[in-house]
Amino acid sequence: MPPDAPSISLAWNDPATLDVEVSITNGSSMGTGTFSNYSVERSNDGGVSWSVVGSPTSSPFIDTTIIGQSDYRVTTVTNHGISNYSTTASINTIPWNTIT
Repeated sequence: MPPDAPSISLAWNDPATLDVEVSITNGSSMGTGTFSNYSVERSNDGGVSWSVVGSPTSSPFIDTTIIGQSDYRVTTVTNHGISNYSTTASINTIPWNTIT
C-alpha cells in the first residue's frame, strides 16, 4: 500500500539569490512501506510539463535553479510505492518592482 500524498508550502529561502524553500509534510499514513525519499517536481509553464528537480530525504528542499513563476508538486516514495501528488504550490521570484 503506497503512502498518502504529502503537503507542501513554499517560501523564498534567500531573496538575494532567489532560492526557494520547499517545505514538505508527510501525509497521514506511510502506507505499508518504509520511507525512501521525496520527489520534487517543478513546472515553469503553468503545469503543462514537469521536471524532477530533487529527490531529498528530508525537508525542506532548497531549489537554487529557479527564475520567475514556478509551480511545484511532490510525491513521497517508499519501498511499497509512490504517493499521489501533493497539491500544486506556486511562487514568483521576480520582484514586483523589477517587472517592466
